Amino acid sequence: MKVQGLAVAALTLLFAVAARAEEPTFQFLPEPDLQAIVVKTVEPLKAKDAFAGLSQCSVVDAKTFAPVTTAQALKMLTPCFQAVSARYGQPVRLEPLASARQESLAPQMEGLAVYVPEQLGVLSPLMRDLEHALETRRGRILGQPVVIRRAPQTAAAAPAAPADGAVSALQRTIDGCYTAQVVRAIATSEDFIASYGRCIVSDPDLRVRQIRPTRGQLGVQLQSDADVDVVRTLNGQVRVFGGEGPVMVSVVAYPSLSAL
Repeated sequence: MKVQGLAVAALTLLFAVAARAEEPTFQFLPEPDLQAIVVKTVEPLKAKDAFAGLSQCSVVDAKTFAPVTTAQALKMLTPCFQAVSARYGQPVRLEPLASARQESLAPQMEGLAVYVPEQLGVLSPLMRDLEHALETRRGRILGQPVVIRRAPQTAAAAPAAPADGAVSALQRTIDGCYTAQVVRAIATSEDFIASYGRCIVSDPDLRVRQIRPTRGQLGVQLQSDADVDVVRTLNGQVRVFGGEGPVMVSVVAYPSLSAL
């Protein structure tokens, strides 16, 4: 009887295993983390403090023993707004509010005006973060009211239109570059930058901090920390030797606070 019982149990187990083997298997995928998706999508759009992380802007939250005048605040904050301009790649300048242009004849109040490009949208990172930074400080920095205003690019920040055929002062640097002794193909703006870019940024007189190719033509745009008068002399054309003879490259130069 025991043997018969064991046989029955074995058969039962065999059928159970066979039946289980025939059962279809299912794979369950975890539900998507909608919260993480929303965070990744929204996080880049959230307003940030435009001054945060900039050493030049630590002064914006400084506590002073005596009231700070508008002139003092302007001097203290100018390096900060220059750093903000560099961070966002947009020209930003700070001026006394009393000397800033007014659209009305209302009495002008004391304080500071932050000028941003006229075409800057309200949702642009610079405008969004700058407004947030001022809101968190109740519109005041160093005790001075600060407002944001739009303004067209100033004449000092705009490049001077070079005369037709004008030779850029950059020609001297190009002629003295060690790569000038080697004939290379200069078919694009990128070719020119690859061949002469190192010499250009290494010239201490030019103080060039950025070089970018000009779209649609053989040319480059320079951004320089040199004086405005020096920057203007860089506008024009330079002559280099390519694989098939002389090549003319146009040069447009901007002062340091202009966005290329």
